[in-house]
Amino acid sequence: MTISYASPLVVLNDADRRDPWLAPTFPPGLEEPRLEDGERVVHRVREGHVTLQLRGTGDHEWTDMWSPPRRASVVVTDRRLVLGCREFDRGSSWTGFGAAAFVVAAGATAISRARARRATAGHCLALQWRHEWPTAVAYLAGEPGWLSGLPAERIVVIAEQPGARWRLIFGHRDDRDTRGGAERVLSAIVGARLGEAGSLEPAERAALRRLASDPRLRGPAGESTAVLVPGGHAIGWRPAGGTLTPVAPPPAGSRAACADESCEAYDLPTPLAVCDMCGHSTVFTTA
Repeated sequence: MTISYASPLVVLNDADRRDPWLAPTFPPGLEEPRLEDGERVVHRVREGHVTLQLRGTGDHEWTDMWSPPRRASVVVTDRRLVLGCREFDRGSSWTGFGAAAFVVAAGATAISRARARRATAGHCLALQWRHEWPTAVAYLAGEPGWLSGLPAERIVVIAEQPGARWRLIFGHRDDRDTRGGAERVLSAIVGARLGEAGSLEPAERAALRRLASDPRLRGPAGESTAVLVPGGHAIGWRPAGGTLTPVAPPPAGSRAACADESCEAYDLPTPLAVCDMCGHSTVFTTA
């Protein structure tokens, strides 16, 4: 039997202005998204090792569905998780054999179309999960893969859709506090979810408050551990009346610069939507 699932991956054109609840907007040539008004970065992995896995109903194991031929970037803010990958055309692999043959229609088709153009310039492969969706966060510890460059420690975020669970695993060999990063990701998801408390059951709200008061991951140092996050919704869910305005491109003749006066990069020009030294949102000013 063949089962078809909608992939959370999508290929975006730099000129696209899609529904911002479902898809990010990237500055041209970059893998980190433009931030929304007031949005704050809590963790980022630049040019890291990323794997997207799938487990369908009735399967006992996770199946690797996609990993970049080289590296990809993941940004976690106080509102969402965003994956960006510019070099997705060369060597990207799709598999899917287990209890059923999986066909990941949307992402695979998008990649095929991009390959047909024989170029990915101006395009970025992306995944965006709003914090209302994930159901678990984990810290994954293991042996480093010296030949593959696989980090010994990685962060895991799980989100679900009817009939399937998706697991995004990401990390970087140079990260010195991956466990702390996983805790910051967990705290951001819990905080955002409590902000939508009207969609929660009383027991879910109480459990989230306990996590908010102590978002540390349990277990001995160096051992894998996971936390279920109550109140998760299926991928794509949004609160009633929840709309966002697409992020506008910078005005012509402007430049981006760090707006944090305490940062060493304060007021220095940058092509990034966030300062690469302090993580503060950059501000566009007229040159």
